[in-house]
Amino acid sequence: MKRLHALLLLAFLTAVLSQAQPGRKAAADALQITGHVEEFGMSRGLSDVQVTLERYEGGTPSSFVPRTKVGALSTDTNGAFAFSIEQPGTYRIEVSKDGYIRPGGLRGGYRNSADVSLDKTNPTADLHFSLGRPGELSGRFVDEDTHQPVAGLAVVMCQYGYGRGHVELSPGGYAITGKDGRFVANKLSPADYVVTIQPRITNGSNLTIHASLRNFGEDRLLTQFSDKDWNVVDEDYDNTYWPGGSGVSSAFPVTVGSGARVDLGLLTIKKVPKYRVRVSFVGTPCRLGDRTSMDVVAAANHWLSTKVGTVPCGKEFVMRGFVAGAYQLEVTRYGKGLPDLKGSVQFNVADENIDVTVPMSPGVDIDGKFTVAEGASVPDYKGIRLVFSPTDWVIQNGPARIDAEGKFRVTGLTVREYQLELSGIPQTHYVKQILYNGQTLAGNVLTLDPHAQAQTLEFVLDDKPATVSGSVRDDDNPVPQPHVVLVRWPPTGFDLFSSLLRTTGDAKGQFNFAGLAPGDYRILAVQADAIEKLQRPHILEDLLRKTDSFTLGARQFQNINVTLTHP
Repeated sequence: MKRLHALLLLAFLTAVLSQAQPGRKAAADALQITGHVEEFGMSRGLSDVQVTLERYEGGTPSSFVPRTKVGALSTDTNGAFAFSIEQPGTYRIEVSKDGYIRPGGLRGGYRNSADVSLDKTNPTADLHFSLGRPGELSGRFVDEDTHQPVAGLAVVMCQYGYGRGHVELSPGGYAITGKDGRFVANKLSPADYVVTIQPRITNGSNLTIHASLRNFGEDRLLTQFSDKDWNVVDEDYDNTYWPGGSGVSSAFPVTVGSGARVDLGLLTIKKVPKYRVRVSFVGTPCRLGDRTSMDVVAAANHWLSTKVGTVPCGKEFVMRGFVAGAYQLEVTRYGKGLPDLKGSVQFNVADENIDVTVPMSPGVDIDGKFTVAEGASVPDYKGIRLVFSPTDWVIQNGPARIDAEGKFRVTGLTVREYQLELSGIPQTHYVKQILYNGQTLAGNVLTLDPHAQAQTLEFVLDDKPATVSGSVRDDDNPVPQPHVVLVRWPPTGFDLFSSLLRTTGDAKGQFNFAGLAPGDYRILAVQADAIEKLQRPHILEDLLRKTDSFTLGARQFQNINVTLTHP
């Protein structure tokens, strides 16, 4: 009898297990998004973070595509979360927590949201986020010669980072020194910072916004002036950066961690000679009776610009507060019912006041279009974004409006050199050729010809892109969430960074690049904490030169195992 019971039990368990197997297979094939949220700089999970899940309602993911909320939850005690996804598609995941903000500001590369696409081929995604509590920076300024505290001084907390191989600073906080020369800036996003000052001679907008500066500051823009005013050489505090106390290139950023309070101590500043620039115009930028104005923007270099102010149309004016160095001046005339006029000129200041003349012109209008190579399919042009980015100036023109037929028109471009920045091209296509006035561009840099009878720009797309996928390993172990860089080789654009693509691998170190043009490439991968080093051109180029090139053909799929690089 016992043997019979055992046989019956065995048969029952066999039947149950055989029925359970399909369920196991379905679970293995299920779509899932997992992730982890940690506190910035502490490498520990952050609990009770609100995580929302939204589904894009078709189209290429962008702020213009509607989304529907399909789920929400909170992270566990380890900062982990997981969503089971019911249907394939593209999803947006966002994280938030009261009292916490996204670290890194504009330059840190951190995020509080991500888009992922799931299907049978890519059924899972694993994400990593960081959030941090606001921090604080403080210090005290004294005059180097008098040793007295400097009151009423505007202090700017600049988030420090690299972009396209250049140091880029973005405002992250603001404070004004008190009678004791001390400043305190709080509610700062956790990030790397350098501190700089706004000299006494500053933009009029600063004096308007910050009433406490009016007793100390002077407007750097003079629209009414005499010959005597023109000949004055001012003295003012130098625009220096701390820690370091000199120029941007020698500044050493300090990290404000999650909830941290950092005091920079005693900072000394010195007054130096500052020169004046008198600006006039050639041509006829204004007509009698025109009620128009001219926006004036100046920069020490094209990565650090400031709007000087607005002046009456066509009238001479004087700018103050220039130390010795090279500068760029941009002027735009605008007015109701009138075409914009633009001017751009470079100038150098040595040890005296100088005159600068700005030629004004309507700029160049370009008629452009996207086409396809012979025999190629026509993609959806709706998500494509094209920006004309001046190679010698930080200010970009707005994105071109591309219609359903792939046509666009850009008006009033200043005659100069532009980098053509394209995004949103479907992964089913790539840019095969760029034609300017019928001639093929060698890369993605466009130099406008003001003498051309017609200005045309054509992007030829093909539907035979290549794909590179693979995994990143370190000593035969998979590297979770590696940062992978793929570069056309040799670089064909304006600089190394314009030929570069980036992606983040999954929890198993797997990555994928699609929509690639046929050609030669080089690839490398680093851990997330080394991303900032790759923003420095000499480091990135040195690492790439140590890797081997590989060639991709049309419609070729190549799988590559990448060894983790330790820069």
